[in-house]
Formats: sequence, C-alpha cells, structure tokens
Amino acid sequence: SKAAGADVIGIDLGTTNSCVSVMEGK
Repeated sequence: SKAAGADVIGIDLGTTNSCVSVMEGK
C-alpha cells in the first residue's frame, strides 16, 4: 500500500510540477 501511495503522490507532484512549468513558461 505504501508503494501505491508513493506512486499516486509522485504522479500528483509530477503533474503539479508540469502545470507550474507550463504556467511559468507562458
């Protein structure tokens, strides 16, 4: 369950970072 939770958190952080990068890029 810890691994699954880490994957979900990693995906959330990755998505957030990508969105922030796109917003800053514009």
